[in-house]
Amino acid sequence: MKVRTMCFVLTTDNFDILKEKDMLLPLDDLLKERNFDFSRIRPGIMDALRARDPEGQGRLLGIPVEDVAVALHYNKTIFDKFGASYPTDGMTWDEVVELAAKVTGERDGIKYRGLATNFMSQAMTQLSANGTDPATGEPQFSKNPAFGRFLELAKRIADIPGNWEPDISYDFTKGEVAMSLGLIANTIPYYPEELDYDVVSFPAWSDLPGVGPSTLPFTIAISKQSKHIDEALDVLEYLLTDEQQIRMTRKDVPSVSGDQSILEQFAADVLKRDMNVKGIYSLQQAKPAIYSPYGPDILLYGTNYVGSQVGPFLKSGGRRAELPQKDG
Repeated sequence: MKVRTMCFVLTTDNFDILKEKDMLLPLDDLLKERNFDFSRIRPGIMDALRARDPEGQGRLLGIPVEDVAVALHYNKTIFDKFGASYPTDGMTWDEVVELAAKVTGERDGIKYRGLATNFMSQAMTQLSANGTDPATGEPQFSKNPAFGRFLELAKRIADIPGNWEPDISYDFTKGEVAMSLGLIANTIPYYPEELDYDVVSFPAWSDLPGVGPSTLPFTIAISKQSKHIDEALDVLEYLLTDEQQIRMTRKDVPSVSGDQSILEQFAADVLKRDMNVKGIYSLQQAKPAIYSPYGPDILLYGTNYVGSQVGPFLKSGGRRAELPQKDG
């Protein structure tokens, strides 16, 4: 029985595990030998990947093949019912909270919520804050004011009368939530056709205009132990061609391309309506937080500690726990 050496590893942020298994393969020099054009990838993505180097050297340890794009979704029917103006691209969190209050309330016996608190952790990534000190492992949750600022935002949203209550389950597709944050790969291709909604850019902090969340794309790494590294590089280069990126994004996979015309084709083959996809990509990605081997990460993946603490924080009336550390 022959055992084949694994070439590819699909990952998001587990490069530290690949390091432990002696599978990390830095790609910078290999790609430079092939005259790979790094500028073809959307700005911010490469920075996010390089920040994940567990040795802190900023090496490229994988190639991004699918981006993580987020947006603010809004229900036009609810806004019309309340006589409120629709959200627009470039709005700040302050403006969105104010708007949420205008579309929260009861109409015809139905309770409408202005803004769901799901995916709030993406607002935290806009502040580029570390969960722990990368050098000492000291938790920063009670020391870095960015965390308090983030939780205060969550509390402001919850304090809108009628918008939040303990154990509430927001469901944008049921037509009772006016605005909701979400990953477009999980929403736009799958929301029901009868739902009259659109999307705008993710809200920005007032002192960081035009800055969206720092996201970490789905990435393919090549095992250091592989005997077919050249062939694996051929495949990765193909996945990043315009042809393949267009094919993927027109289905339902957000592209990592830096070409705006490609990004705006998201879900074009499955959508039966015009949507403001252009607005989603109107923000620049925030500077990624410095990687800390002590964790936890402030991401959509893994434990997403910050996101998991929004609910308990609101239920506690505003008391926040300290960030846990990884063992070791």
